[in-house]
Amino acid sequence: MSLRSEIPAILLVVVPFAAVEIIKQFVPGVVNNIPLFLFGIFLATFPIYAFTAYWAFNVRRALSVPMYRKQAGGTGALALTIWASLYLFFVLSRFSDLRLSDGAVVFVFTVPLLAFFYFCDVTMSAARRADPLLRDTLGWSKLRIPLWIIVAVSFGIIYVWTGYAILDDNLILLNQLNLDVFPSIIMNLSFNYLTLLPFVGIIFVVSAAIRTKWDKVLRRHLIWIVIGLLLLFYGFNINIPGTYVIVFLLVSYSLYRAARSLATVDHVPKLETQGEAPVQEVRS
Repeated sequence: MSLRSEIPAILLVVVPFAAVEIIKQFVPGVVNNIPLFLFGIFLATFPIYAFTAYWAFNVRRALSVPMYRKQAGGTGALALTIWASLYLFFVLSRFSDLRLSDGAVVFVFTVPLLAFFYFCDVTMSAARRADPLLRDTLGWSKLRIPLWIIVAVSFGIIYVWTGYAILDDNLILLNQLNLDVFPSIIMNLSFNYLTLLPFVGIIFVVSAAIRTKWDKVLRRHLIWIVIGLLLLFYGFNINIPGTYVIVFLLVSYSLYRAARSLATVDHVPKLETQGEAPVQEVRS
């Protein structure tokens, strides 16, 4: 990938980060206004996420191999889901109305987890098809159905319980959401533990990236995905407002590079031989 093609993405990362740092230095009052500061951060990160999605969906349209089309489209959808969900999470969590600050936030937080788990499922399928020996990394084909059943049941319980609390305006249930304390073992297990199950996909994607030696394009794609996911996981565990912007800018840049890494998979360089007509570009 040429440096010239990288310039727009680099600028969309560097400029917002520099702007936020300048504001922090010269207008410190904005930083103290946490809702306003978070609004500015996520508004500043939108251009790179939109640029990432734009490239991912354009690469998807340009490819003819279904496996890589899914990877490119999934990368774009994942980028948009991450930005929209995290933005709404920080905005809604500041409302005094429990239905917005606690109830609605549950939906906002779980949607990217489901999108991520689906993306891991598609990625593992692509990695297996790219392997000449069709090796099943860590037995994913046998584990995916039980994992999907557990995720579907646990997230279904969460959605039904939260939806009932919001529609009924049940302050007791909403307070349980706010405190993360649930009288039922099943509810406590679903909300506080099984919601982390989709992150298991990181282990499988890392393993697939290590094993994918034969398909260098897919391996490069998976490596960038892993970098982005690790940064995202780190972002969930920080409580410093000024750090959010650089983490989420870097997450999007990793997803952008992951999408762009698939751009060459559909083309084979032109070949020319003496005394013969040039061989036309071949599409896989």
